[in-house]
Amino acid sequence: MNSRERVLCALDHREPDRIPRDFDSCGVTGIHVNALNSYLEKYYGGRRELNVWHIKEQLAEIPEDVRNDWKIDTRKILASAPSGWKAKVTEDEGYKHFTDEWGIRWSMPLKRGLYYDMTYHPLAEVETVEGLKNYKWPNPDDPARFFDLEKLDLSCNSYNSSALVASSFMSGMFETALWVRGFEKFFEDLVMKPEYAEFILDKMLELEIVFWKKMLGLVGDDVQVILYSDDVAVQNGMMISPRMYKRYLFPRRKKLYSVIKKISDVKILFHSCGAVRDLIPLFIEEGIDILNPVQISAGGMDTAEIKKQFGKDISFWGGGVDTQGVFPHGTPQQVADQVKRQIDILAPGGGFVFNTVHCIQPDVPPENIRAMFDVLDEFGVY
Repeated sequence: MNSRERVLCALDHREPDRIPRDFDSCGVTGIHVNALNSYLEKYYGGRRELNVWHIKEQLAEIPEDVRNDWKIDTRKILASAPSGWKAKVTEDEGYKHFTDEWGIRWSMPLKRGLYYDMTYHPLAEVETVEGLKNYKWPNPDDPARFFDLEKLDLSCNSYNSSALVASSFMSGMFETALWVRGFEKFFEDLVMKPEYAEFILDKMLELEIVFWKKMLGLVGDDVQVILYSDDVAVQNGMMISPRMYKRYLFPRRKKLYSVIKKISDVKILFHSCGAVRDLIPLFIEEGIDILNPVQISAGGMDTAEIKKQFGKDISFWGGGVDTQGVFPHGTPQQVADQVKRQIDILAPGGGFVFNTVHCIQPDVPPENIRAMFDVLDEFGVY
């Protein structure tokens, strides 16, 4: 059974030969460059010059020898930057900065900086719908985005034997709306300026549909999974009420997923951190096939209960070890114990792709990463 067959078997709620593994298929399942280099230094004889493919989260490309040792079953399919834009990093007053194609500025401290954070929201001061119409929205089907994909040989063995996960040029509609407008302003819009909020969300939906029609027209016959990343929850609850979710997000997401599935036979991998337990029935109704990251430390996210109640209708991609607690701060034995426990809960009957709870963070000791893989090798088989 090759990697693609293994992943598809699991997503069909059947048990493959072993639990499939993903550690770099997209921006929510990767590894921070510092964590990877610490691991390389400990177990591969030294650090390396690594390609940081995700600038905001500082995620590193995993070298092929490490991918093979980790038995990774997935590969990422990404669009490129649009024409006329690239991440131009500048430095001043102790920070690095760059501005993305949306006009959002991202900043990271020069000393001990680990990630880029948002420091400017381009729509924060726009107060009319007419002003929104005049904003320079990104072009989702800019030919430059797809130039590298058109040259990519997806028939070669490294791709055609792997499960391919495609990502958008943007985060989900809700998340991106918060980023361009600013969190406080957009939350106010949802209550006080619904016409404003709806214009932004409709625009996001329009951009996403245009992008996925183009993207899947190119790679839809080769890709098995697409990522839709759109955080709607925090540690112990929702960012918005279920009523607002059903009004603003549910119909637009349902429309998007319907369009995607009419173009290509792909599984939709939905990412939201936080306490999303109460929304899982709506996720399933929308057309989501897979939930990530299964944040086991968040309120109400009891893995056994979620698997029992929803495991026949949705697959789980993640939840293998808690990246907030035991993974960075526990002992290797504590990591091993938790990984074994999560395997025992999530693996039966298939419907499970192993990944950590979100990306592997920079403070995770290499010994804990090794402990995770040792348990996977021993107990991650059917």
